[in-house]
Amino acid sequence: LASSTLLLSRLDSSTALTEVTAVRVDEQIGECILLLDAEFRKKNMETDIELAPFTVMSNADMLKEVWINLLSNAVKYGRTNGTVTVRSAVTDTCYMVTVRDDGAGMNEKTLTHVFDKYYQGENAKGVRGNGLGLSIAKRIVLLSGGDITVKSAPGRGSTFTVIFPKPAARRERH
Repeated sequence: LASSTLLLSRLDSSTALTEVTAVRVDEQIGECILLLDAEFRKKNMETDIELAPFTVMSNADMLKEVWINLLSNAVKYGRTNGTVTVRSAVTDTCYMVTVRDDGAGMNEKTLTHVFDKYYQGENAKGVRGNGLGLSIAKRIVLLSGGDITVKSAPGRGSTFTVIFPKPAARRERH
């Protein structure tokens, strides 16, 4: 709790991330899934992964926190013997990542507060956490120039979407 609070405080007082480098998001998400393999196995969960390759400019360690948070939440709140679906796509204007679980989902009240500091919804009872993970994830994504949203309904699971706008196309000189 103390380290999460300190990290969020540091992020809240920042206007930009430091140590920004090119991060291959598809590779980083793949690494995070491997890191969480034991958690997936404990709940006998499958992963359904289709990742288009793309690179964003961000702090690699901070961005990794986003993927770990979204994936570990999908495991925590997903069904035992269920599936966590991870997709990335590249469009003309943006890069997009979705993380979907097939768990209990969230009601409207929870949805309106899910990114608030220390908020834990009704489904969080008995689940380990401090209510800071999604606040931290949102702040990192915002500082990386992106946005994060969630869609959910009771009994239908949750889908978190992270969108990074593409940088303006650079003209190539010949």
